[in-house]
Amino acid sequence: MKNIAILLSLAFIAACSSNQAQIESSVQGRPAVEQRALTNAMEDALSPIDFTMFEGYVSNVQVQGLTERDLQFVQGYIENRILSVGGRVTRNVEAAEYQVNLVLNVIGGDRVGSNYFIFSTERIVGEFSGRFIVVDNQNNVLMSVMLSASEAERLR
Repeated sequence: MKNIAILLSLAFIAACSSNQAQIESSVQGRPAVEQRALTNAMEDALSPIDFTMFEGYVSNVQVQGLTERDLQFVQGYIENRILSVGGRVTRNVEAAEYQVNLVLNVIGGDRVGSNYFIFSTERIVGEFSGRFIVVDNQNNVLMSVMLSASEAERLR
């Protein structure tokens, strides 16, 4: 009888759980928890970059990736980092002293973990990786760095 109660308890817990890695392909707004995970992953990945090298220079920033979903946000983030150290930003490639190019391999979030009735381990894992390249107006490569980071945010 005790074994049956244990088996029923285990079956109940297993029935109230799910393991998942959710993949979404539609373009829509991200939930706040996913936004935090992605932004934190991006900030961690870009932390080795010394943006003071852009002080006093005019830069053009280009970001490429597999989808258009987050490219404007990433471009704006990098442009703001350049502006915050006293650099200038232009959309005109010909007027730029530095060409900044970020080719994204991954930017996205996955929902992972187990969702038990009481004990949930579900979280959003934000991942950001790509190559950050800076070229001056004489085609000298000043920097070429592979960036990568992931951050997890627990679902509430």
